[in-house]
Amino acid sequence: MKKKNAIPSESIQIWLRDDEYLPGIECGKFSHVYCIHGYWFFFKRPNRQPHWTDLPKFAALIQHNKTWEKINWFSFHPGGACCRLQVEEYEKHGRSVGVSPEDYFAKVTNFSTLGKTLTHITARYDCTREINIVVALGFGWGEFHRKGSTKPDMPYAIITRVTPAVRVKHKVPNTYNFPFKDVEKLLTFEFFKTKLMCIENSWICEMDS
Repeated sequence: MKKKNAIPSESIQIWLRDDEYLPGIECGKFSHVYCIHGYWFFFKRPNRQPHWTDLPKFAALIQHNKTWEKINWFSFHPGGACCRLQVEEYEKHGRSVGVSPEDYFAKVTNFSTLGKTLTHITARYDCTREINIVVALGFGWGEFHRKGSTKPDMPYAIITRVTPAVRVKHKVPNTYNFPFKDVEKLLTFEFFKTKLMCIENSWICEMDS
């Protein structure tokens, strides 16, 4: 039987601050809410070969005006918050599949909600609270996937770990809960952006006004 072609997909990858999931712990050193992981393409773009200038060019783009800091994209490697991880992500998920430094930079800094849906959710089950705590998300285009150790009859929950002052100012609840069955319909990028991203980076929402 001929194998069906995979649906081309791409998405921005996001870690949420967490107390047990290692990337979430590392993220918590820089943010109370979230950290960008990178932008992933799950298909190869034709007609472009890697060039030796790609990596230094991308490093210059992400370093300019500290863009990495403005979008919460931090390197967890020793030696500074920029730019080893960022360049590695471009190399692995952009350059290797035919994406230019400029195109990758445009994708990872594009926070428009247009067309973006939940493409993956990673969670860990907390037996004490009986919820699936969300630790990572992907928003973009493509099929929806679930990852992690979860319990299907329990809801997904985004635990907010903001400061008391921020919680009062922005009226942030302790958790945002979503039914397991329909999470991909209800946890939209618009919701995540307005309720969580813009708490730390208000300019992202101001771009839509």
